[in-house]
Amino acid sequence: KTRAVLELIHLLCLKYPGLYVLIVRKVAKSLPGSALRTYRRDVVHRADGVKFRGHTASEPAAYLYPNGSQIIIGGLNDTSLILSTEYDLIYVNEALGTDKDPSIDLEDYETLITRLRPQSEGHQPVNSRGEPFRDRRLICDGNPSHEKHFMYQREKEVNPRSGRPFLRVIKSYPQDNPAYFNEDGTPTEKGQDYIDKLDATTGTRYERYRLGKRVGIQNAIYTTFKQW
Repeated sequence: KTRAVLELIHLLCLKYPGLYVLIVRKVAKSLPGSALRTYRRDVVHRADGVKFRGHTASEPAAYLYPNGSQIIIGGLNDTSLILSTEYDLIYVNEALGTDKDPSIDLEDYETLITRLRPQSEGHQPVNSRGEPFRDRRLICDGNPSHEKHFMYQREKEVNPRSGRPFLRVIKSYPQDNPAYFNEDGTPTEKGQDYIDKLDATTGTRYERYRLGKRVGIQNAIYTTFKQW
């Protein structure tokens, strides 16, 4: 799921010069070892001419494209720089949390939505055919969480102003990843190793990561409970 979202972001940055994207996680320090590693290793290529700009006192860290597109990166634990501007596209990596990182909450989610707007009156990325970028959106990914997570609740609710659900959940499975499974459904060597690791988990981890079930409690995974 992460690879697919990053590929989409990269292609849009190449297609629409001047696109402004935010990649964010609840805690900034978790990004380099997760989504950004996948971006550098599997998505962006040297021939694309993308340069990295480190974090400064006045600017957040970013990947800069030759055509003016930018991917800003940061964490919701420090929003002083990343939420001081507007974006065409926002991607929240591991929005539902992990064993080590907390989930985003409704306030985080709705705050990010308010940043989806043009940077200025004249800001309008346009592709080579003169078609403007109009599909501003917030994309989140994550492994299954507990059933009462606010995202699952919002999936069931309809926005009374638009008549559409507040958000749409797209389910994905290891079989969807071409690095893990061949077209005929057989696992690759890497895929079999991944499935074997998931099969070795127990309790809530197995139910979430292997079976895709919405189980457990908020921001925690407990395999056993002990009454005191």
